[in-house]
Amino acid sequence: MPRSRSVELNYILSLAALLALAMLMTLLVMLMLWQRDMVQELAIRGKAALTAGMGRSPAPVEAVAGAVELRQQQLQRTLKKTARSAGALCGAIRFNNHELIAGSDDCRPGPLSAALRQALSQGKPITSSVGAAWGVVSSVPRYLIVAVPVDNGPGTTGAAALLLPLAPVYQSIRHSHRLVLAYLLVNLIILTAIGLVRFHKLTVCPMNRLVRLADSYHDPDDETFSMLPERSEFGRLSNALSRMLQRIELDRKQLQATVLSLEKANQSLRDTRQEMVRTEKMASVGRLAAGLAHEIGNPLGIIQGYLGLLGQNHISENEKKDFSS
Repeated sequence: MPRSRSVELNYILSLAALLALAMLMTLLVMLMLWQRDMVQELAIRGKAALTAGMGRSPAPVEAVAGAVELRQQQLQRTLKKTARSAGALCGAIRFNNHELIAGSDDCRPGPLSAALRQALSQGKPITSSVGAAWGVVSSVPRYLIVAVPVDNGPGTTGAAALLLPLAPVYQSIRHSHRLVLAYLLVNLIILTAIGLVRFHKLTVCPMNRLVRLADSYHDPDDETFSMLPERSEFGRLSNALSRMLQRIELDRKQLQATVLSLEKANQSLRDTRQEMVRTEKMASVGRLAAGLAHEIGNPLGIIQGYLGLLGQNHISENEKKDFSS
């Protein structure tokens, strides 16, 4: 039936659109949470690497020029090693107002210095971001800066920081979200198919039964959809349609009885009219016969009277001639 197919098609499109929108929103929320967790994990790894690698590093103190330079070289090597182990672009350390930065050319000394000073002033690990890049679904920070206080003994309190690139995190998420999209697409197809089957069973089939019942109103059999519960809208509609068809059939029978009664009344009227016509004809014939009898009977009576007078003996011959002339 074209109408049923149209309803099913509209339902499929609506259901698929709603499921796709819901899954897309779920995917966006999941990617955002996933991205946040991976950034937090990267920050935790960076802080752990700083604490482990720089916690017992020699601090550059006021000494002879050679000793200071040697210690700075040791710090630089330790800093580079810590940065490589954490996957950072560069690192920075600050002890007793002496600051050392080691790493690649992409290093951001300004944000690193600010993070070092903030970690020193607050005495707790600091996490901040710098730069901008396109992440998975929106614009995100390009680099992550982690800074932790470092204590090397009395009088050598300082801080160390790392500049961590976030591009590998976003690349990993972009690589993995394709699998998630494929999984959501499979779910979309399966859920749409299940929804279509349920819709066909709960809506299209009862609708087709209602249509068949409506088409068979000329020969009702008081059939109702017993398989549908009364609380169902289609069940109530089916029962209402059955009652309507019963009323239509009752009205049809009453109309047939009225038509038969009218036909009998019309036949009686026709018979009465014919009887009245016959009666009127007989009355006309009677009147005609009475008129003829009157017109003929009067002269005959006169003739009969004169003949009776002619047969009497006391009438003279002259009177008889008068009567016979």
